Amino acid sequence: MSPASSSWLLGAASGASTLLSLIVHVVFLVVAFGIVRRHRPDAWGLVAAWAGASIALMLMHTAMTMVMPLMVGGSGSPDSFFVVSAATTGTFALLRAAVDLLLVLALVRLARGADAPRV
Repeated sequence: MSPASSSWLLGAASGASTLLSLIVHVVFLVVAFGIVRRHRPDAWGLVAAWAGASIALMLMHTAMTMVMPLMVGGSGSPDSFFVVSAATTGTFALLRAAVDLLLVLALVRLARGADAPRV
């Protein structure tokens, strides 16, 4: 397989993966605004905030991944691309973990039940 077709294949797989993840998170958002809000008004906001923040992070990470080669490409050093790529990946991993705490809080709230005392 030529490098050009490998690059195209990688781009297509990455795009399909991002699109699928976006669809899944939009479904979470719709469920939060529809079903969870109606049945558990105490928990729907956390689910919606998690889904919305997840979508925002995904789009920012995708944009950063697309723009990064253009920003680093002029520096002339292949190592600089890897350093920026590692820093970006690490930063987004930490942001993702922070956003996922919203989902954990939502699941705890849902598990406690609507009439459970707040702790």
